[in-house]
Amino acid sequence: MAQEFKLKDLTTIDLKNGQKLEADVEGIEEGKVLLVKVKDEVHALSPKCTHYGAPLKLGVVTGEGRLTCAWHGACFNVASGDVEDAPALDPLAKFEIIQKNGGVYIKGDKEGITSSRRSLNLKCQAQGQEKVLVIGGGSGTIGAIEGLRGGKYTGHITVISKEGYRPIDRTKLSKALLADVSKVAWRSPDFYKDASIDIFEDEVTKVDFASKKVSVKSGKTYDYTKLVLASGGAPKSLPLPGLKLGELKNVFLLRSVPDVQGIVDAVGDNGKKIVVIGSSFIGMEVANALVQKKNDVTVVGMEKQPMDRIMGEKVGKIFRGLIEKSGVKFHMEASVDKATPSKSDPSKVGAVHLKDGTTLEADIVIEGVGVGPATEFLKDSGIPLEKDGSVRVDESFAVPGHKDVFAIGDIATYPYHGPNGNGTPVRIEHWNVAQNQGRSVANSIAKPNAARPKPFIPIFWSALGSQLRYCGHTVGGYDDVILSGEPEKPSWVAFYTKGETVVAVASMMKDPYMAQAAELMRRGKMPSKSDIVKGVDILELPNLLRPTSVDLLLNKLFIVRVSMLAVGAGGVSGLNSRWNESRGSAIALILLVVLESVGLTQAPASWSVVTLSAWTSWLALWLYRTLRADPTSKGDLWTVLLIELWNFAWKRPHLSSFCTATWCSDPITWQVLALLGICAASAGIGVAYEQHQSKSDPNIIPEIEPFDDEFLKPMLLPCRTTHTRLFPKKHSFSYSYLLVGIPVGWRGLIGNALSVDTQILPPEHRRSGWFHISGADYLDRDGTDLDLKAKLASYLQSQGENPGDFPHVYLVTAPKFLGYSFNPVSFWYLYSELRHLKAMILEVNNTFDERRMYFLKPTDGPDSTIKHGSNDATELLAMDHESLPNLGNANSQPAVFSNAWSKDFHVSPFNDRTGSYSLIAYDPLSRHEHSKWLVDNTVVLKSAENHPKLVARIFADGDPVDPQARGRLDIYPFLIRWWWVGFVTFPRILKEAWILYFKRSLPVWFRPEIDKNSIGRTPTGTERNIPILFQSKTFDPGHTQNLTGMCANIKKTHRDIVTKPRHSFWLKGSPLASKLALHTVMDSDELEQKTSPSVVEDQNGQVDLEAVGEQEGYIVDLNLIEKDDPRYRNLKLAPDGHTVLIPQPSDDPNDPLNWSQTKKHIILFVISATAFLPDYGSATGAVTLLPQSAIWGLSEDTVNHSQAGNVFMLGAGGIFTVILSAYFGRLPVLFWFVVFALWTAGWCAGAASFDSFMAARILNGFFSTVAQGGGLMFIKDTFFFHEHARKINIWASFIILSPYFGPLFAAFIISTQKWQWAFGVYTIETGLCLIAIVLFVDETFYNRRIPPSQHLPRKSKLQRLLGTEQWRDRHQRSSFYQAVMRPVRVILKPIVFLSVFYYLFTFAWVVGINTTLSIFVTPLYGFGPKQIGYFYFTPIVAAILGEIAGHWLHDSTARWLTRRNRGTFQPEFRLFVIWLSTPFIITGLVVLGFALERAWHYMVAAVAWGLYVFGIMITTVGIQSYVLDSYPEAGGEVNAWINFGRTTGGFIISYLQVRWANAMGTEKSFSIQAGVCVAVFLIVIFLQVYGLRLRQWSGRLDFKTD
Repeated sequence: MAQEFKLKDLTTIDLKNGQKLEADVEGIEEGKVLLVKVKDEVHALSPKCTHYGAPLKLGVVTGEGRLTCAWHGACFNVASGDVEDAPALDPLAKFEIIQKNGGVYIKGDKEGITSSRRSLNLKCQAQGQEKVLVIGGGSGTIGAIEGLRGGKYTGHITVISKEGYRPIDRTKLSKALLADVSKVAWRSPDFYKDASIDIFEDEVTKVDFASKKVSVKSGKTYDYTKLVLASGGAPKSLPLPGLKLGELKNVFLLRSVPDVQGIVDAVGDNGKKIVVIGSSFIGMEVANALVQKKNDVTVVGMEKQPMDRIMGEKVGKIFRGLIEKSGVKFHMEASVDKATPSKSDPSKVGAVHLKDGTTLEADIVIEGVGVGPATEFLKDSGIPLEKDGSVRVDESFAVPGHKDVFAIGDIATYPYHGPNGNGTPVRIEHWNVAQNQGRSVANSIAKPNAARPKPFIPIFWSALGSQLRYCGHTVGGYDDVILSGEPEKPSWVAFYTKGETVVAVASMMKDPYMAQAAELMRRGKMPSKSDIVKGVDILELPNLLRPTSVDLLLNKLFIVRVSMLAVGAGGVSGLNSRWNESRGSAIALILLVVLESVGLTQAPASWSVVTLSAWTSWLALWLYRTLRADPTSKGDLWTVLLIELWNFAWKRPHLSSFCTATWCSDPITWQVLALLGICAASAGIGVAYEQHQSKSDPNIIPEIEPFDDEFLKPMLLPCRTTHTRLFPKKHSFSYSYLLVGIPVGWRGLIGNALSVDTQILPPEHRRSGWFHISGADYLDRDGTDLDLKAKLASYLQSQGENPGDFPHVYLVTAPKFLGYSFNPVSFWYLYSELRHLKAMILEVNNTFDERRMYFLKPTDGPDSTIKHGSNDATELLAMDHESLPNLGNANSQPAVFSNAWSKDFHVSPFNDRTGSYSLIAYDPLSRHEHSKWLVDNTVVLKSAENHPKLVARIFADGDPVDPQARGRLDIYPFLIRWWWVGFVTFPRILKEAWILYFKRSLPVWFRPEIDKNSIGRTPTGTERNIPILFQSKTFDPGHTQNLTGMCANIKKTHRDIVTKPRHSFWLKGSPLASKLALHTVMDSDELEQKTSPSVVEDQNGQVDLEAVGEQEGYIVDLNLIEKDDPRYRNLKLAPDGHTVLIPQPSDDPNDPLNWSQTKKHIILFVISATAFLPDYGSATGAVTLLPQSAIWGLSEDTVNHSQAGNVFMLGAGGIFTVILSAYFGRLPVLFWFVVFALWTAGWCAGAASFDSFMAARILNGFFSTVAQGGGLMFIKDTFFFHEHARKINIWASFIILSPYFGPLFAAFIISTQKWQWAFGVYTIETGLCLIAIVLFVDETFYNRRIPPSQHLPRKSKLQRLLGTEQWRDRHQRSSFYQAVMRPVRVILKPIVFLSVFYYLFTFAWVVGINTTLSIFVTPLYGFGPKQIGYFYFTPIVAAILGEIAGHWLHDSTARWLTRRNRGTFQPEFRLFVIWLSTPFIITGLVVLGFALERAWHYMVAAVAWGLYVFGIMITTVGIQSYVLDSYPEAGGEVNAWINFGRTTGGFIISYLQVRWANAMGTEKSFSIQAGVCVAVFLIVIFLQVYGLRLRQWSGRLDFKTD
């Protein structure tokens, strides 16, 4: 019965995290408990280890709550008392702590207090079909069977062991020579009986893995569903005369209880002469045990010192000295020759003879020469054995290639992941190793979906005069042993090192060094060899109290995930009210699902008030829109319900306790949610308000233009196509095909499923549906800016038809899905005013991108219709129109359209261009009893001899789908069914072509010259430029030479370029028109030089040089421009007289481009200084962790949470900056953000508690990043194109330098002042920047897309600072919705996404090194705070050198490449410098890793760090300039995303850097980082090759404003 017991002499518990206190229990003799504080909570546990009773007050406590015994490495969970690592089997007792009446009490029962353990209850009634069979009875077996029952496994468990007794503590056999099973057995027979564990004595002879049966020596067989091979080791004997087992009596091996019994019986009354062959652990232990019994013991060994192969000569000498003091004699470096019989009893051994002639009298000989894997029964089983006879297993100890089979213990060769292991296969014969392996296998079987077992550190102990402790493994050997302490006492610690890595640790009388070392190794935080040599004491390291890097990362991912969930719920639904129909909900759902997966966990049940507020804000918005009959509200409700369903379905129970603890104790969560929840609600309210305003604005173009309900509506038409070849070989196939029907003249978006010609709408209405039709893809190649109606009118006029004769037109065609379609044929139905079908256009495209349009009118001639009763083969596939029922309308318009015409277009390589086509088409306007919109068209190909060759038919295969009638979510089933059809059309055609060519041997007709009535493929860029050249009035044909060669070259490469009428428009108005016929034209080099890009004009009638540059290259050479196009004349130039000013400045003095150079550079300096603040403040916080943790009594990791929140917000704040700047203007956002940054910086300096400091740091990170995340906006606004690189270089240098100045200044400040002064200096710096902004910075936004006369006059500077003036002219900038969507549209551009991806994986190591380098150099070089501060001069100097070099490098490189490109600058030229910087980056990382690993001089490390920073400085400017030049109208957005990638990469890597380096060494980890930089450099190469095409393919952003 539990009762309360008072703890003696305790009135309160005053412990720090990681501290322990052993307290006496009043009223119980020898009653004690151990108090341990972990994660700010005190626990009361049993005070002794349940293995051998070691006092746990000497143990080691870790930050995640592990308590490790100092003797043998048994590990317990502090929170529960459960066993986590061998060799303990029983858990600790756990007691409730009560503080009352000025005393401390525990609640428990007396037996639990006195026994120092909690009785393990594994009672179970086996049931079900599952059967686990364990072969063997050793340490691995006990770990496996108790782990299974402890893991709630209820299947059958059977153990087959040839030893004849239940599992024992085998270590006691050699150490104490105990032969009584009851004294060495772990459990009583009843224990196994109650646990339904059957143990049989037998020997396994065969395993049939196919049938899952095991055969034993007695003849029985055992079935299994899971098999655990744990047969252990078989002791070896020497194959020498007299030493072979059974040859002479009193020659023993030592492995089992009978072996010990034989030795004990032979020793008898002691006083025997005993020779132990082998100086291994077993031999040394048995020699030490026997000499204590007054026997004459001699050890024979081949090594120089006992165990020197494993322990080293120094340590082996210590062991020998200890054993010699007990009376053991040694013959080392000796070899045994034989053993001879005793003279008194020839059946017994009498002497051992050595090869050097020495004879050792012996009454007893014990062979301790090692063991081998006991795997004889597996030799013919099909399992491949290693050379030593062991079984290779994976990290889960499963046998590869054999399902449900595991191997553990002495027979298992497994991947070792301890220090220097790196997965190297090893076989370790340690008791702890086998038992831990058994526990891991049990967990895998009992919990099949559990994660792979965590690597453990091998631990060994031995009794050699004094207790030896050993951890680790010398998997690759060792090259040095560092011995400290007093070996003669013996009290010492030995560190075994390989290079700089400590791979193993041994100790005597130095508890708890071994336990501490094991935990440090497990966590990858073991100091290096250099640290140990310099005197670093591993017991003084605080690392064990910190959570692991993985814990920290999970914590941060959880916070990010919950934050984004709040944003998704509160903001995305509001955005959906503006972004019509289902796409917003779909993307919101996808985003949140991905975040659920990345976050690894669902939100905990204990939602905070702030989270509830975020959901409440969403609900309020949803109700508001529902009351206003917003059609999107229903979809939003479904979105949220689906999100919560996802949460429920993917809940991770094994992380719930961690997340709940994080939620309750980590104030970062509610701080982040508070800020993001407010932003989400603001976004939703703003968008909903704007929607309300837009509904009342008559100037807003509706998203859906009205169409005639009496005519055919826009429809989705599920169809099927059949293709039957009749001659010369028969062949047919059919497949599904999706068409859409469009009333020509309608444009817009309907149901979010279908859109038409939205690309020519204003930018705010350019939203495409899932399926899209663009007029640019139809009819003539010209007029890409025209819609379908205009294109059709142009075509009809070219055919001599009046477009007014066909007021109603319906197009049936294959739509684009995600920008792709393969569209062999389109049908245009042309109707009269009375809606009679008067004509059709058959638009045919072949696989060569050639096109032919046939304008058809119905005729009644014999060649145009198919007569009923004809013997024509087509009657099998198409009906005569006379035999069809009358499906016409009220005016009796025929329901079937037919026509025939000569073939003149090369469609298929299996048909020549001769013959004729005939068409039978149903009128889709005709009503039918089964289908209102009827699609059924048949095309018949006849040979020149009028024989039917091929019949193709396309017809409706299901009811048409009205996208307007479908709900927001109703369209998704249709999408799921039909989205893929367009993608597989061309592969299907290729498949059938393969059959026709290879299987049917059909002849192939090569592509003929294109007919004059057809349209050739899409012209290349060069071909598009030729007509501009020919039409140029500045071109003088009199200066042209070598015309014949040029024309020959053109004709050779593009045969149709000058000979086909379709290109005649190139020559209209050209002075070369007459001379072209005489073949007098310039040579090809001149042609290329005089080629001009397409001209784009702005609203002022001037050439938009940025738009041209973005798509085709920037024109910077005046000489080229003047000779090419008159519209490029009279451009404003730079003072050098030949550099074009891009963009062209207006004549408005308020245009920032017209400001003086002094004003511009002052603003640049102020923006750069403000951009210096975020990383400076963040890095300052990294240095103040130690004094803050000491003052507030918190762990460094807890204080580090504020650092993590700050870094996270540096990236998020940049995105918000550019959104707000696009809506409110640059200056007010800059001003207000810095005001809040100043307030929060002062708050940091004056924070009285950690919670207060945490909130200040998070908010400061968000607001301080304004000039860092949006600095490119100011540079773009105030400087010309040719100045960008140098100005970015200046601005970027401040950013790169800032994280190094922060620790530099802070280190010197906290060495003499309080930590608050570090943030006080930061506050002063922020205040100075705010003053500079007020005095010198002005609004730099200037809308160049409207004439200067339309700009509102500027008023006072104060109004611009506060934002009231910008609010007045907000209609001239982006709407709030447009501002929110700008970053989204930018990151979807492949150029930007790839650049961010590249920069993330290149810059991430900067943050990782900066935040962790002190951890490496402090113990390596013995640096203190000041030395570390001086060390930070290295990156500062490197960044300055990078700025100086970049000042000339970027521009000179660009100028050189521009000259080579004849005056045209491509943004990809900016990437050339990365070729120069990447070697610095790679070299710096590799050398730095080697320097830290091999303890090279700190100057080498400094130079390497500097090389890397120098390279990063060059790369940063190059990549920033590239994305800005690629999308100049999105300077802020590309800057924000680059900044986001930088901070995100650093945020993650900083928590992995140290663990990574400790796990595999800095040499490998830094080299891998260099390899990553090389790999992502391939992105740079890709962008250089395909960047221009990617920009042209993805199109311009075409924002409302820059």
